[in-house]
Amino acid sequence: MNRSRVLVVALLFCLAPIAGVSAVVGTADEPASTPVVEGDGTAEYLAIPPDELDSDGFEHGELDVATAIASDGAELRSEFTATALRTELRTAETDEERRDILQRAAERTDDRIETLETRERAAVTGYSDGETDGTELLRTLSAVDAESEALLSIVREMHSAHAQLADSPLSEREMAAQRARLDPLSGPVRGEIRTAASGEQPIRIYVETRDDEIVLATVDRQDRFVREAHLRGSSDLDGEDQLGFGGAEERFEELYPWIAEENTGLNTWVVGGQPYLHHTGVYAVSAAHHHGFGSPDDLTTYISGATTDVFYETQQLHPEALPDRSLVSEDDGLELRLNWTRGGGPMGAEVVDAETEEPLDATIEINDERIGTTSGDRLWFVAPRGTVHVTVTHEDRTLETQITTR
Repeated sequence: MNRSRVLVVALLFCLAPIAGVSAVVGTADEPASTPVVEGDGTAEYLAIPPDELDSDGFEHGELDVATAIASDGAELRSEFTATALRTELRTAETDEERRDILQRAAERTDDRIETLETRERAAVTGYSDGETDGTELLRTLSAVDAESEALLSIVREMHSAHAQLADSPLSEREMAAQRARLDPLSGPVRGEIRTAASGEQPIRIYVETRDDEIVLATVDRQDRFVREAHLRGSSDLDGEDQLGFGGAEERFEELYPWIAEENTGLNTWVVGGQPYLHHTGVYAVSAAHHHGFGSPDDLTTYISGATTDVFYETQQLHPEALPDRSLVSEDDGLELRLNWTRGGGPMGAEVVDAETEEPLDATIEINDERIGTTSGDRLWFVAPRGTVHVTVTHEDRTLETQITTR
């Protein structure tokens, strides 16, 4: 029995007494195919099939007063609502009043979640169709990220009050469904967009879309490759759960065999605390592994019990730990040492003097776009798909080369 199975079995015994939870439920007879892609010697990842992409390319998160104001305003509105809810519940004199307060809060939260989903869906669909530009897409993602995080705090407030109230008008399933809708509206790359908009170092974001589904990736300020994917069509919160904990574990090991084998034993199936997602037929697992940073944030994936597919995933990877392809190119006294994994994955460029091998501070351009400077070290960034034309400049010397990513 591997380490992930040991921990999951232990958790099942802990969770089995919870009402409505069955520790042993079989998998679906015919598991649905899901676009989780083999990692080629590293972590598997959720992806839109390349031949189904509506758009793929790069956008830039940078200082944007409008984005920062919109994000801060969305967050403040939700924080105010959470404070008001706590005050109402504390000052209510009877349980009947508290039940009414909770019911109204749940209805308002549902409405606001629907508004956020509609807003993000419109922005992503518009970007897929070429009707929304990158600036507006990032602005929307940033604002939705801020408000969804704040709304989640309201859901947790409601859950806390629900747990202490006899005959609560809310159910565990209802609140878990709210959380399952909110979690994919925020993520680590969106957080980087918000940070850049507030005036921190600009950041380059790789964006892939299909209709209203989106994948985002970047190399952050700590040289971590960070990625998030949300495939809405793979989720069905109203469908019948085909998995249960046992089936979800088997499905996870089927979809992520490398991670299941190579994880460091830090797996957990109780991601993010209450309300627990399994009450609405969603199974979230986080796992640490050797190509990440030894943290459960290395992988977090959400499996729908109804479709048996992954619909949301976040990852952080250590670029230097990944198996890669490499190229050494030399011209005009410059030597370029290039390493890459795949299109949409991390790529690193180091430039040295061809004779002395002294590290140089060189400017890197990819497909005529300036990426940055090596600063005498290795510059990490996200590689585009297909043909990649690399231009290296140091003082009056230039080197050009070309590769193809898969």
